[in-house]
Amino acid sequence: MTNEIRIDIFNSIKLYILATQNEEIQIETVRVLSNLSRHSALCDEFVDDKTFLEALTVVLDNTLRDLVYYSVGIIINVTLHPKSRMNILENTKGVVPKLIDVLKDSNIEDIDMSKVVSKALHNLTQAK
Repeated sequence: MTNEIRIDIFNSIKLYILATQNEEIQIETVRVLSNLSRHSALCDEFVDDKTFLEALTVVLDNTLRDLVYYSVGIIINVTLHPKSRMNILENTKGVVPKLIDVLKDSNIEDIDMSKVVSKALHNLTQAK
């Protein structure tokens, strides 16, 4: 699959994470976006799209565990790349506080959530 096709998929589905009340569609959308965010060429698309970043930040407040979990996965993947990491920090002032809130809400019974949020926060703190 070429990057152009991946970008088209991203642009076609990105707003489904907020545009629908159907939880299954939201979760599947975030799973697809999480897989797409593994491609470094797409990370710039993700962080250059302020509407998507705002939607992703809003999703961190959701009560659906899977939706939040996969959204944090997107943040982890994007923040693996220095340029994208800096862009996400500059363009989404609320992402770090939201991640901290998710970490605080995690408990010993959801250690996997605590791990992924900690990884995302770790990635965001890395120097250029």
